[in-house]
Formats: sequence, structure tokens, C-alpha cells
Amino acid sequence: MFALKRQSEDLERMRDVVANTLALGLHTETVNEYFDDLKMFDDIRSVVRHNPGCVQSEVKNLLNVVDWRRVTTLIEWLERNGELVRTRQGRKVLLYLA
Repeated sequence: MFALKRQSEDLERMRDVVANTLALGLHTETVNEYFDDLKMFDDIRSVVRHNPGCVQSEVKNLLNVVDWRRVTTLIEWLERNGELVRTRQGRKVLLYLA
């Protein structure tokens, strides 16, 4: 949620807590993934802003991303958050900013 809501300061605090708490050390990679998500959310927003109506499957190519499943998940979160609208046109899923 911190990544989705662009709360980078809260993510930084989370990283500090995890780094300084021995019992949480195993979660360091997960916190780093949240920072990756923060950037990816912004990248997806930017692609859709500059390419309204782009096909969801093209976002991966426009972002040059390997993990398509992660992009799809983040697009779903942006839609749930009311930032993106997905519309169907036949078999294609088009993306627009809300």
C-alpha cells in the first residue's frame, strides 16, 4: 500500500525497521521489492498518461519489463485504487487514466 499510495517516506521507515531488527532481517528483499513496485507504479502511470487507450499487453513492451505477471498485478491495484480504467475491446484490454 505504501508503494501504491506513493508513500516513499513510510517505505524508508519500513526499510530501517527491517534492517535494524534481527528477527525481520529475512524480509529485506521483500521491502526492496516494494521500492521496485513504487517505481513501477509511477512507470505504468506515465505510460498510460502518454499512451491513453494503450493495450494492456503493450505496457510490458513499453516498460521493457520481463515479469509480465507483476505488471498485471500492479495494473489491477491501480484500477482498484481508482487511478486506471480498463476497458475491453474484443480480446484487447485498453488502459486509461481515471
